Amino acid sequence: MKVTTLDKPTIRSISADMNKALQSVASKYGITIGPKGGSFTESNATIKFECAIISSKGVMTKERMEWMSMAKYTGPGLKTEWLDETFMYGGHEYKITGLATRGQKRPVLVTKVSNGKGFKFKCDTIIQAMTNQ
Repeated sequence: MKVTTLDKPTIRSISADMNKALQSVASKYGITIGPKGGSFTESNATIKFECAIISSKGVMTKERMEWMSMAKYTGPGLKTEWLDETFMYGGHEYKITGLATRGQKRPVLVTKVSNGKGFKFKCDTIIQAMTNQ
């Protein structure tokens, strides 16, 4: 199959194939490798991948590392031990997965436990939810 123009569906297919091909490299080195976005035009594309170490605390992504080092400074009252903890909000259960230090309004990254969808929360919301459990 020869690609004559790059569009979103084509880039997604290419990225998925690249991800599959990189999994043998990830296994060889005992790390994870996964797609991390990118950009494209009709004639070229940049596809990004993230490599992360697997430790006893889980896959150490940039966001997880930022939580471990910056949570207590980002929102007074946030605790580093809350990483991977769950809390209830709006009748749904969420899991704290990391910190986006560039997100000033909603820097706390969470995943909805029921479907794995990612969300961003305010520090105050997390502090209140975690202390009211």
